[in-house]
Amino acid sequence: MVNKDIAVLEKINKYCERCLGTVVRCESDYEKFLADYDFYQSISMSLEQIGELSKLLSEDFVKETDNEAHWKLIKDIRNMVAHVYDRMNPKRIWYMAVNDIPKLSELVKRYLPTEENS
Repeated sequence: MVNKDIAVLEKINKYCERCLGTVVRCESDYEKFLADYDFYQSISMSLEQIGELSKLLSEDFVKETDNEAHWKLIKDIRNMVAHVYDRMNPKRIWYMAVNDIPKLSELVKRYLPTEENS
């Protein structure tokens, strides 16, 4: 892994945390998520940024972690949010926020330097 990957992973982690924070703010309730467009938009934009940032990861890192992160899918979601936002399926957005983002966050944090290693 190259130093550039660490910088990108730090940014991805920031958007994972924002996404997870939005889930907490809507009390992990799908109906509240649907009822408030700001929740939907916040999560969608975090997913878009994660996908955009994933394009900057080194090929070696992507190959090493693809079985856990499915980077192509992450990039595809970015494209869907960016280009067909008005036709996105809210259930899919919600599913990703509560199921996929926590796993991605755990993966990313494993590669970030800890206080002890800094």
